[in-house]
Amino acid sequence: MKSRALLIVALEQELPTTGLADWAILYTGVGKVNAAINLMAALTEKNQTC
Repeated sequence: MKSRALLIVALEQELPTTGLADWAILYTGVGKVNAAINLMAALTEKNQTC
């Protein structure tokens, strides 16, 4: 099983798309509440690849 690192970013505009093929990217939306909710959902998924 290959492990990939998770990169957490609020908006797509904040991150360049080149050179990120080995990263799993999570866009959470603006704000600490959105970030916490979306990160927790991603970490608790059963088919987690990160």
